Amino acid sequence: MSNVRYNAGTMTIEVDGLDDVSAVLGDLRKKTPAVAKVAINATARQARKLMIAEAKAIGICFGDK
Repeated sequence: MSNVRYNAGTMTIEVDGLDDVSAVLGDLRKKTPAVAKVAINATARQARKLMIAEAKAIGICFGDK
């Protein structure tokens, strides 16, 4: 299980548990940072969409969007 910390001051994300991901990747172990980046960005995009949908549902206006 991974533990994720976000530092807004330095805009960094720390992820514990990437050793597990590396183990699963096997021979592609050197791709671990890229795999983590894709997973983090996909999660951020999904969270953004959900937050926008919830804001629209309660009537917060976003201008032209």
